[in-house]
Amino acid sequence: MTVPASGFDQICEELVHRPLRQLSAAAPPQPPFVLDIGPLHIDFTKTHWHPKLWEAALPLWPQGGWSGAFRALTQGGIVNPSEGRAALHTAARGFIVPETAADGSPVRAVVAEGDKRMKALVERLRHRAASDYDAVLHIGMGGSVLGPALAVEALAAGYRGRFIARFLANVDGHAFQQAINGLDPRRTLVVAVSKSWTTAETRANLDLARTWLEEGGVVAPAQAVIAVTAAKEKALADGILEENILPFGSWVGGRYSVWSPVGVTIALQYGWEAFEAFRAGGRLMDTHVAEAGDGPSAPTIAAVLGYAYARCCKRATRGVFAYDERLVSLVPYLQQLELESNGKGVKADGSPYDGPAMPVVWGGVGTSAQHAVFQWLHQSTDWAPVDFIAVARPDHPHEASHRALLANCLAQSSALMNGTDGDGDPARRHPGNRPSTLILLDRLSPEALGALLAFYEHRTYAFACLMGINCFDQMGVELGKRMAGGVETALATGNVAGLDPSTANLVRRLASAGE
Repeated sequence: MTVPASGFDQICEELVHRPLRQLSAAAPPQPPFVLDIGPLHIDFTKTHWHPKLWEAALPLWPQGGWSGAFRALTQGGIVNPSEGRAALHTAARGFIVPETAADGSPVRAVVAEGDKRMKALVERLRHRAASDYDAVLHIGMGGSVLGPALAVEALAAGYRGRFIARFLANVDGHAFQQAINGLDPRRTLVVAVSKSWTTAETRANLDLARTWLEEGGVVAPAQAVIAVTAAKEKALADGILEENILPFGSWVGGRYSVWSPVGVTIALQYGWEAFEAFRAGGRLMDTHVAEAGDGPSAPTIAAVLGYAYARCCKRATRGVFAYDERLVSLVPYLQQLELESNGKGVKADGSPYDGPAMPVVWGGVGTSAQHAVFQWLHQSTDWAPVDFIAVARPDHPHEASHRALLANCLAQSSALMNGTDGDGDPARRHPGNRPSTLILLDRLSPEALGALLAFYEHRTYAFACLMGINCFDQMGVELGKRMAGGVETALATGNVAGLDPSTANLVRRLASAGE
């Protein structure tokens, strides 16, 4: 939809050309500039956010407005038109679980069955004698690994884990060797996640794991495997015990799947109660967005701001910096969530998309990143909006170090906004006027982590709605995977027919290197 020049673009121009310090000073520390959602405190007072930006963005939402798009998502509408699917990750965490999706596929029964099986399995395995299993090797690709790995890592300091937990995605023998290093195959449980049970990389790593189990003395390797899949019959045909198969619906995309049985390793590690608290945090954010209706909520404010920076300021990147070492895996998780979802050049209706691209997500953890990329953030002729994430109460006793960490976080956001004239020294001048959002967690609890991840999920979907694209397919990923099969055959056989000349030459070089 074309927005009149007097609308969104004009408001953006008006806001971004005003000094950010001036806007911030006029922003009261109350909604919609500052929002509290359960354990999350989200502060937009160092951005160009203003309610009139929301009003100007109203024509950008799809027909039915934002609330219509949100209802379609949460009630099972076909929001993935290229594949004819719903995207019901919100149902997987228990927020509005419809009987069926719009395509007629069952939802409530699948969620109930998955939860029942997962809870029983978790309780059974966590209460087994210590001699049975002491490690979990979680195998998958993309969101099938990134979400569970992030949660297990983030909660480790505050919650006692039951197992040694390792995660494997890369189809690289070095990654496999690193994942199994120090593990006893006779005491290792393998969790394999594949919606179709045919994902090439997951299958390859699972084959390696089963061989490792067998060579390590496990008589029936398949019985040490938990299959998380929407293809139960294929898992059964692979020798997986029925009680070890956890189903989930085809309407849950990988990068949104941590709330489903894909998150079983979180529950195995910290218990069913902790996993339910994690999902409750996600539902808390769902409820916040639902209650806002067509008004602004934390994720939609963030999406409108991000779209404004991309469209009106040509900002093609966004930095994300967590001032908590436990969130070191957040940026890779967000890269997959946002860039796989919204890295598109075609609209949901099939017409070309010619608006601003989804900004590239990058970042790190403070204070380490301050001595690397923050020079660019402060003084480059380019700039990027930033998300700062901090935790008020740590799970360690080192009060002084935590105080220093928080001081750095707050100081960096203040410095980006205010800048300095450098007392006349050009080398010390910092232009300022660079926006940042601050997200403060009371504590890095399962509930707070769940709310944080759901915030970013809804932000991603809202950004896609502003773009008018389908954020639930990943055709670019599928293309590369299809082509890899042909190249692998060429590497195995030496037959380069059908390959472009450059790739064919590289295949020949690799073949000669192995001789």
